[in-house]
Amino acid sequence: RRVHGGTTKKQKEMFRFLLLFQVIFTLNVYHDNKATVQAQAIDLFGRSYPLNTTTISVIGTSYSGSIPTQIGKLTQLTYLELVENQIEGPIPSEIGKLTNLVYLIVWETGVSGAIPTSIAQLGQLQLLNFTKCQIDSSIPTEIGLLSSLTGLVLVEDEMRGTIPTEIGRLTALTACSFLTNQLSGTIP
Repeated sequence: RRVHGGTTKKQKEMFRFLLLFQVIFTLNVYHDNKATVQAQAIDLFGRSYPLNTTTISVIGTSYSGSIPTQIGKLTQLTYLELVENQIEGPIPSEIGKLTNLVYLIVWETGVSGAIPTSIAQLGQLQLLNFTKCQIDSSIPTEIGLLSSLTGLVLVEDEMRGTIPTEIGRLTALTACSFLTNQLSGTIP
């Protein structure tokens, strides 16, 4: 039977159903897109960074906390600088996932523990600088695998042990400093 404007009651019900379906579909697409956008960024050092971030520079901020393991998701990162802030705790092994990293500068922070052996995976690294941190371990022999390294600065940390002979493999190295640590031996 026909109701207003020549449409049947069944057609109106179908129209309402289709309209409701479209609204639900639109909300789901919006929710899925929002979730995708959120999944393409991570929170680090009090900010949100897209996964394609290439530079992070955290200088003189009041941020306190550790270096989150999620940092390993920023695989496009080429420059990481953490200077004069309250960052503390160990360097996560996930740092080794940053295979495009060229500069790693950690200066005057509470970063402590050891330099992780996963650092050997940073084949593009040209500058490794830990200055005035609380790195209280030996220099990992894996540093000798960083063939692109031109600068190695480990100054005023609490490093101890023998300078590894593997540093002699760093043929691109033009600057090297281990001042004010408890290291022994010679630079090969």
